[in-house]
Amino acid sequence: MPISIFEYNEKEELRKEYRHGKRDGERRGIRKGRKDGIAIGEARGESRGKIIGLAQGISQSLINILGSYGDVPDELKSAISGQKDINVLNSWQKTALEVSDVGEFRHRTNL
Repeated sequence: MPISIFEYNEKEELRKEYRHGKRDGERRGIRKGRKDGIAIGEARGESRGKIIGLAQGISQSLINILGSYGDVPDELKSAISGQKDINVLNSWQKTALEVSDVGEFRHRTNL
C-alpha cells in the first residue's frame, strides 16, 4: 500500500536499513568465523596427528632395534611408548644404534 509523503519518516527508514544491514553483516561474520575456526581446528588436528604418528613410529622403530639385541622388558617398552617428545625419542634411537645390548641402552638412557 503506498504511503503519502507525510507518512514517510526518513530517520526511521534509515534506522530500519541500518538494523537490517547490521543483522546481515553479523550473520555473514558468524558464518565466516565458523568456517575459519573449522579450518584452523582441522589444520591443528592434522599437525598434532602427524606429530603423534611420528612419535609412535620412532617408538616402534626403537623397540624393534632393541629387540634385535634380545628381550625388551615390558616396562621399557611402556617407557619408550609413553615418550611423546620427538627429540628425546631420536636421541634414544641414536643411542640404541650405538650400544650392543638392552642393558647398556638402559644404563646410558637411565630407563
